[in-house]
Amino acid sequence: MNVQRPVHLSAVVLLLLVFFAQVLLASPANSAAFDEEYHFATGYAYLRTGDPRLSTEHPPLVNVWNALPLLFLDPKLPLDQPAWQNATTDDFGDTFLWQTNFDRAVPIVLISRIPIAMLGLLLGAIVFRWASSLCGVIGADTLCLRSQPHRSIAALHHRSGSGVDDDTGDVAHVGVAA
Repeated sequence: MNVQRPVHLSAVVLLLLVFFAQVLLASPANSAAFDEEYHFATGYAYLRTGDPRLSTEHPPLVNVWNALPLLFLDPKLPLDQPAWQNATTDDFGDTFLWQTNFDRAVPIVLISRIPIAMLGLLLGAIVFRWASSLCGVIGADTLCLRSQPHRSIAALHHRSGSGVDDDTGDVAHVGVAA
């Protein structure tokens, strides 16, 4: 085994941890993107009811992943509202966050960003593994070092840089499949 390998692996782990810290520390400085609440409200509704009626545009897995931390906050679901009854995702997300849980909107948004940051970590590890199989550990380390400052490489939210979206799940899924 090459002596440099543990050093390079340690560097990649450090870079991934710096990435994770950047995302979490930048998150409170970014307001909710226009579609952020749609994703975690849809996932939370699916988690609590088992009803997929709001999952019309995206498969529920990443939305459910986004919503898992909301189980600790136990926000109210507006199941008596027309948006739920008519399965209108956009209106349901708006009602869920900005009307029913307005007093807890900030913690809901912030905690729902953590799973996407975790997917970003997974994606970074997948990119490193893939790159190391192509060009060795040193080449993969270089790739991770060059891409680490650009949070968008992990497709974390393309509008705010740290929001909840399906993009990271889509990219991670493609990475795992490759």
